[in-house]
Amino acid sequence: MNYRCSLCNCNLIEFFKILDNKYRPVVYLAGPMQYTNDNGETWRQTAQKLIEGSRMSCISPLEYEEQAVGKEGLKAIQGYYTNGLEDYPSEFVVKNMHTLMAADLYAVENSDYLLVYYSGEKISGTAHECGHAWTLGKECILVNNCKSVHDIPLWFFSCFSKVFNTLEEAVNYIKEKENKSAF
Repeated sequence: MNYRCSLCNCNLIEFFKILDNKYRPVVYLAGPMQYTNDNGETWRQTAQKLIEGSRMSCISPLEYEEQAVGKEGLKAIQGYYTNGLEDYPSEFVVKNMHTLMAADLYAVENSDYLLVYYSGEKISGTAHECGHAWTLGKECILVNNCKSVHDIPLWFFSCFSKVFNTLEEAVNYIKEKENKSAF
């Protein structure tokens, strides 16, 4: 797997220096971005505050996406959803998406938990990340913000070991589990 930026050829692994501390559990904040109002920023900020001060760390894709593909690459990806391929050639958009996909999967591979907040949006990357995590034996935890569990695609739903109704419950579950394993 190539973990190099498609624009500047820098090593994406450098963006994950937080992972160097192998004794600190890492929570990857997976979840829909593309079809949300705020790229999933609000719930990720809340989760980071809940995790802050614990013996865990967290990774949000919002923290590294611009570093991974640069401002122009991120602008091309975001522009794809509003203007299609009118502003950038498809090869440029796809190349930058491949870089983001590699960075996201690297984060999944180097995390202990995936925490997903889901409200019924269309998903593709999140489902892929969860499926990948599941095959690696990572624990996937869902915060279900859907009206009904039937709004969650079954394949996606099957990746989760625990389902909670609030971020607080989900983060407390992870904290309690980690506190038990620390002793």
